[in-house]
Amino acid sequence: MFEHYEYLLLAFEEAEKARDEGSFPIGAVIVDLDGEIISQGRNRVFSSCDSS
Repeated sequence: MFEHYEYLLLAFEEAEKARDEGSFPIGAVIVDLDGEIISQGRNRVFSSCDSS
């Protein structure tokens, strides 16, 4: 199980990927109560040309 800041670093990495792909740098990590990562992702509006 990670510390909170380690999950935050993963979200920052996702945000950097979004920025590198030409989208706004927004990243997220969803974690359950046991500290398991359920999902992680990033903004892809401009890289995929899909605003939905």
